[in-house]
Order: sequence, then structure tokens, then C-alpha cells
Amino acid sequence: MPVLAVVNSDSVPKQPEPQNFHQSSSTSPPFSPAFNPMSLYVGDLHPSVTEVMLFELFNNVSNVCSLRICRDIETRRSLGYAYVNFFSTMDALRALETLNHTNVKGRLIRVMWSQRDPSLRKSGVGNVYIKNLEKDIDNKCLYDTFSVFGKILSCKVCPNGDSSYGFIHFENEDSAKAAIERVNGKLLNGLKVYVGPFIPRKQREHKLQVSVLPFTNIYVKNIPEKWDVAELNSFFLSYGEITSCVVAKDSKGVSRCFGFVNFLSPNVARTVIEECNGVEVEGKILYVGRAQKRQERLRELQQKYLIVKKELTAKTQGHNLYVKNLAETVDSAKLKEVFAPYGTITSAHVMYNEKNTHRGFGFVCFASAEEASKALAAVNNTVLDGKSLYVAFAQTKEQRKELLAGQFVARLNTSRIYQPPYYYLNGISHPRGNFMYPGAYPPRRFIPPPMASYYMPPVNSLPRAPYANRNGRVVLPGMDVGHINSSSSGQPPLQPINTELNASELAKASEAEQRFIIGNKLYHRITSINSELAPKVTGMLLEMDISELLHLLESPEALLQKVKEAVDVIEEHARRNPA
Repeated sequence: MPVLAVVNSDSVPKQPEPQNFHQSSSTSPPFSPAFNPMSLYVGDLHPSVTEVMLFELFNNVSNVCSLRICRDIETRRSLGYAYVNFFSTMDALRALETLNHTNVKGRLIRVMWSQRDPSLRKSGVGNVYIKNLEKDIDNKCLYDTFSVFGKILSCKVCPNGDSSYGFIHFENEDSAKAAIERVNGKLLNGLKVYVGPFIPRKQREHKLQVSVLPFTNIYVKNIPEKWDVAELNSFFLSYGEITSCVVAKDSKGVSRCFGFVNFLSPNVARTVIEECNGVEVEGKILYVGRAQKRQERLRELQQKYLIVKKELTAKTQGHNLYVKNLAETVDSAKLKEVFAPYGTITSAHVMYNEKNTHRGFGFVCFASAEEASKALAAVNNTVLDGKSLYVAFAQTKEQRKELLAGQFVARLNTSRIYQPPYYYLNGISHPRGNFMYPGAYPPRRFIPPPMASYYMPPVNSLPRAPYANRNGRVVLPGMDVGHINSSSSGQPPLQPINTELNASELAKASEAEQRFIIGNKLYHRITSINSELAPKVTGMLLEMDISELLHLLESPEALLQKVKEAVDVIEEHARRNPA
């Protein structure tokens, strides 16, 4: 473990004698409504860490009530952090003091009190930013160094090439000010560090925009390779006084053909850009512009991209068709060939991912809206290479979200929430008492399917070794898993429902029955993605065309995308209309 060597230590408090910092009282919970004194946040988890592994780690120290690793809604991969709940504050405190900065799967985990109110973190009060840290410094080393200034709520180091930067959140502003005053500008492990108050991104961007109004520094690109600082300086010296000049070079000392020139007067810098940009020098066209920071360039490029995208979308509105359920044998040329008889095609593309894998959909743009409408009517639901095509007018993500939002609001007004005829307990399906028949909808108040109830034994009787059930949830041996008495309905529990679609059964059914059959299959698959919102999401998706619903059953990727869009709409509606 590296130890921070501080130069000019007369202005920095001496590091305390080596000791177990976990035994200090600095980890006591801050009693505030924003903190849960029986819940801990665990960060910097390795992606392969599971609930079972985390339970075994914490339950060996204190009695764990429950825990949850947060996962991506689509891929179900770990997001790298978790929440662990205990039966008492003392249990949580013991776990924090013992396990903070413990090595798990090659990573030092960060354990701190769960702080669910984001306003406290975003306010910047007591939050310190430190940069240019030596790359071997880790979270524990930074914690030990700065804990002499006051109680630390959280501490994190982020690698950044040859150096690192970090964040330290103190309990109060006085501790943060003391750390800034005593450490800013000092040498830590041979590197001069900057320590200052944390500034939120919006404030940094606003400060950056204000600072670029008067500028003196210019960026010069495409300069001749043989130019050095003297030649670059002499080229611009005739325009006005230059305070500094530099030519960028690689590790071997070879010019990278760009440089920076800083003038004394902002007016001179503007004049140089107006007169020298686009000038040919020794066969190369110079680019001369205002020097920009990377964040500013990225923001400017993103704004330009959004403008171009908006103009292109407006221009092709009603001309561009979205074609889905394409076979892997269909490429851009074949797609264009299929739609060519219906008008002049300006572009036709089949989409592939970054690994050059066929994504099963594409776009065809016509010269006029009339030709696009004609092609849609003719090609939709036709069979190409054994697959039925779904064709519709292309929509942007924002337009799709607006459409889903409208459908969701309409559904709320009628309370048409999908309720499957079966509920699932430990993978076995059980008949629901009053299940839905084709064309029918449940009563106004939706009652979710019965869930398995768990009995928690006394704390002292909890065993140390957990196991995971088939749903991935941690279950403690000895828990009495409640069950539903199927004898009351007079029917034995059914076997798991077959989620494969019977084509002959579907062809004989009416449209209402088809939606009912497809709805059951969709609900089962959506439950594995988001069990909590599965009824609402299924109901929203059943508003789509039958051909598109069939495509969702065939394509897990398309289903994940639609579920994500539906969940976004539901969450956005909940934020705008809090209960």
C-alpha cells in the first residue's frame, strides 16, 4: 500500500501513527432524514460479484436483513454497486468499520452509509475535488490521508492515464475548507496536487462559456512538418505581440503538425483567425481557430450533430420507411431491390452492430411521400426469405416516446392493465381465479399476482451460508417459504406454461384471441426483464400491430428495446404526476 509523502509538511497536519482507522468513531452514522442508519451502500464492486458472495461477506460480520445488487434493466449486468440492510444500526456500523476498503475479486470495495437524497451530494457542501494524484494511490490511502481533517462520508479515486483524480465528501464544510487550505499546491508522492471545492458540471460548463468570450489563444493545424517554434512564431509575429508559442510533438520529438499561439490582445487573435484560416502554406491549407478545451469541442460537435439530425428528420418526414423482421440473408442491395418498383429510392440501408452482426431491420428513403406510402401498403406483411416483413414510417426516439406516452395516459384513463391468466410461484404456473378472456380487461383496481411470502427467523438463529433460488434472489436456509393451497381451487398446480407460439393455433384464432395468446407469451418474457412493471408494459405493447408483436416474440433484442422505451415512459409519467 503506497503511503503519501507530503512535502512542506509544516503546513499539513502530521499523519497519525499506523492504526486501524475503522476503529475510530468517524464512521458513526450521521443522524439525518437523508440517511438510513441500518442501510449501507457498497460501491466499486467487480462485475462478477453476486448476491450470494456479498451476503457471505457481510453476514460473517453482522446479521444481514436483505441485500440487493443493482443491475442494468436490459442486460441484467451488475452496475457495480449494492445496498445492504441490517437489523440494527450497530450491525451496520460494525460491517462498515470492518469491511470498508476490503479486497473483493481484486477491487477495494467502498462501504458507506446509504444516502438516498441526491440533493445532499449534488449541493457540493463538504465535497472536495483533488487532481494530479500519483497513479498508485487508492481509495484507502486517500481516506487515511484526509481523515485527519474531519469525518469523511465517502472517498473515491478515479484513474486518468499517468495520474489520477478523486473526490472526498466531508461531513461539514469546515473540514473541506481545512483540507483545501492545507493540502492544495503541496507535493503528494512527488506530484503537485490541486485540491479545491467540487463544482457541478452545469456550473463548470457555464463558467467555460463565459471564459471564452474574450480569447487570446489560437489553435493552428496542418502546419508544415519541418516548422519549429521559431518558424511558427515568425509567421504570426507580423500581426501583433505574441506572449507564447508551442508546436506539439510526439514522444520521438517529431512534429504533430499543429500548435498554439497566444497573443497579448484579443483583437489581434480574432484578426489572425479571419485572415489566416484557409491560407495555403508550402502546399498545406492552414486551419486557424480559437483554442478550445476538449469538453467545449465535444459539446459544440454534439450541438452541430443534433441540428443536422433535426434538419434531416424534418426533410425526410413521411419519406423514410422502417423495415423490420429482415432475414440475415437480406443486405442493403437486396432491400433496395425489393422496394425499387414503387418509386425513386434515395437511400436504403440494413443496420449492423459494431461486431458487423445483422440487426434484423433497415431503412428505405423515397424521393416523395406518395411513393413511400405506396411502398408501405404494398410490402407490409409480405414474406421475404421466409420472414414476414413489418413496414412502417420511420420515427425518431422522441416521437416513439411521445406515442407511447399518449398510449399510456389513455390506458390509465381506462385502467386497461394486462393481467395474465396464470401467476408463477417458483417456476410453476397456477390458475388465477378470475382470469382474463379474449377482449376482457381486469377491474379498475389492479391486484398483482400472489407472491411467495417469507418468514424471517430470530436474528440469533440465522445461519451463515445462504443460497440463491432460480430467480437469482438470495434465500437463507431455514426460511419458511409460504405456499398457496391449490386444493381450494380443486385443481393441482400446473406445469410451467410453454412459451413457444403455436402457429396453427394462432391462425385459427380471431384478432382478439390472437392478442390474448400473444399477450400471455409476452407477459412471461417481460416478467424476466422487469417483473414489477410487466403488467403495464405488456398492456402498452399489446396496442401494437399483430405482425410487430410477433416480431417482438422472435427478437429478444427488439423486445428489450421496446420494454426499455415503455419503462422510460412510465417512469417519466410518474415523475411528472407524483402520487
